[in-house]
Amino acid sequence: MSSIIPGFEYDIFISYRQKDNKYDAWVTEFVANLKKELEATFKDDISIYFDENPHDGLHETYNVDKSLQGKLNCLIFIPIVSQTYCDPKSFAWQFGRDVTLSHGNVTSRILAVRIHDLDQEDRQLLETELGGVLRSIEFIYHSAGVNRPLTPSDNPERNLGKGIYRDQINKVANTVKEIITGLRNSQGHLEGSFPGTTPRRTHSTGPIITPKKQKILALTALATIIILLAGYFVFNFTTLGARFHPKPFEKSIAVLPFKNLNEIPSNNFICNALSEDILMRLSQVRELKVISRQSSNTYKNSEKLAKLISRELGVRYILDGSLLVSGQNLRITARLTDAEKDEIVWTDSYDRPQTEIFKLQSEVAQSVVNSLRVRLNKTESDDLEKVDEFNLEAYNYYKQGLQNFDNNDIGQTLNSTVPFFEKALSIDSSLYAAYTAIANCYLVYNFYGRAPASEGYPKAIAALKKSEAINNQSSELYAAKAAVALDFEFDKNAYEQFTKKAIELDANNPNIYLNQANYDAFTGQFRKAHEALDKCKQLDPIHEGLYRSYSSMHYYWEHNYEEAIAEADKVLLTDPNHDAALFWKGLVYTQLGEYQKSIDTFHKRKASTFTNWGLANAYCKVGRRNEAERILQINLDKSKIQYVPPALIGHIYLAMGNKEEACNWFLKQLTSRSGGVAWMSMIKLDPRMEALKGDSCYDEIMKGMPF
Repeated sequence: MSSIIPGFEYDIFISYRQKDNKYDAWVTEFVANLKKELEATFKDDISIYFDENPHDGLHETYNVDKSLQGKLNCLIFIPIVSQTYCDPKSFAWQFGRDVTLSHGNVTSRILAVRIHDLDQEDRQLLETELGGVLRSIEFIYHSAGVNRPLTPSDNPERNLGKGIYRDQINKVANTVKEIITGLRNSQGHLEGSFPGTTPRRTHSTGPIITPKKQKILALTALATIIILLAGYFVFNFTTLGARFHPKPFEKSIAVLPFKNLNEIPSNNFICNALSEDILMRLSQVRELKVISRQSSNTYKNSEKLAKLISRELGVRYILDGSLLVSGQNLRITARLTDAEKDEIVWTDSYDRPQTEIFKLQSEVAQSVVNSLRVRLNKTESDDLEKVDEFNLEAYNYYKQGLQNFDNNDIGQTLNSTVPFFEKALSIDSSLYAAYTAIANCYLVYNFYGRAPASEGYPKAIAALKKSEAINNQSSELYAAKAAVALDFEFDKNAYEQFTKKAIELDANNPNIYLNQANYDAFTGQFRKAHEALDKCKQLDPIHEGLYRSYSSMHYYWEHNYEEAIAEADKVLLTDPNHDAALFWKGLVYTQLGEYQKSIDTFHKRKASTFTNWGLANAYCKVGRRNEAERILQINLDKSKIQYVPPALIGHIYLAMGNKEEACNWFLKQLTSRSGGVAWMSMIKLDPRMEALKGDSCYDEIMKGMPF
């Protein structure tokens, strides 16, 4: 049976180690069940190549017979990753991992199925070779001292991972459908891209391969070499210390803060305005990958070489410059460097009055685009040439507000940041970006459960209406409207519409993809959620820890505890006190029954309601009920004088076995709409809710979910 897409022999190729099928024919049973699930998922017949009795020679040589070469030309590669089939030098993990679809999104052709928890050494080697976490669907039975594949007959109540075999089979089928649908929709793009593609190898230094592991290499290596001949896309990875950075996208750029040559603090806002607004203009060009303001600003006054900054940020080009103020006049020098070749592509100097700063931003951005030979559509060309004129004093207050927003704790967002935006607007009411910034302050404050929805969202909506009345073509505006639709109005269609518009206007805004990740996770599309977070890390690499903590959260919701801990540990390696990473790691330890580790992890965090909530759960598990009750009472008292997310209190009651009170508080969370899908997810997706299943209120709660 041929593939549903012309040019491919099969839709799916199953790769596995023969040893993993000898004991109980696990792989054979998996393939049989997957075929049945695919029949119930697809209207078309999906073809699978699976050799139930592979010859041992296939594991020892790269030379295969011509008939097998054709069979390996498949759309999707499914390796069964196990303790014996996980070698990081297997070429499948280096070649042809991703394909770019016609709309620009990237999806992976490798759909790994993991049947064992891997040894730490194998995991580290594999992830080092990958340059990131292996995305896999887990078929593992978790129990004390047990490490074996999940089977259809396993009781999920005895499985610490709570995995259900049929559900995991369904996840594989749905993911296959997601990939194939995407490829089918982009069929013309695929057929035009594959022929003649030249494969490239990674240059990273690999581990020594022992004789024991040599046999493990062959089948995966074999499959991938043939896939390479079909012209699969390739991503290069290079090392920088212990951290991996992807080969820079051809037209990728970071705009660094301009240097203030006067060293007068009052001139800093002009430097910030220049670099940040040039960055914003370039971000609107779809052909460019532009690193976010949050990452670029960390290089303010940096003496690092452009080549080093380029590698740290994963970009090819660096734009930097300097500013000299003389009275009411400015002298600005800008420089565009090709860091890969270590040569200056373009440089220029400008002598202008301060009043022309906004015009100057447009000129520099156009010069960069012309130097990089970027093709612009009419809308992008018009946007680059458009010049907004704002009062400079008002603009200064606006920039100070953005700086405070970036640097201050969430709890201080409203008091320390909103006044700057309000001051800016009192001077120049046409500064539409300040209205959007006010809305974002309220949205973030509510998202993290610092206030009830009724208090913050109406103010955010009012500010967005004022912003839109002035300029209805701002990406930040639509990103904020999407957040309101998702977290307050629970309007799925509006959210998707506003997100699409925001990306059309600026495809380089990591905040858009962060919201997308939370939406995807809430709707059970975890693979898409992880891909959205990967996009965040590419655009805002300096804050990788933030996005990895979200990945840890999503893996926790997915009941994939090993990956949740792995993501948290990557954050804690460079930031041992990262609150979110410690929080999710603590919750995972509780689910795994490692209660003392959970308590120790929570104690490493700063005191907060989150910490108390997690501690209460762990205390109940070890019989320290008095301490859990004390934490509960503290939060009940707080809730009388300030906002405390009801779900937080509900989970404490649930841990104490008081299901009735837990249900009451969970229902309060639903009706309050505070915190949006983030706090809804704490109810809908949290593994601890398993304790409520079978109770009538559980069904009532789930029916109350927005979508």
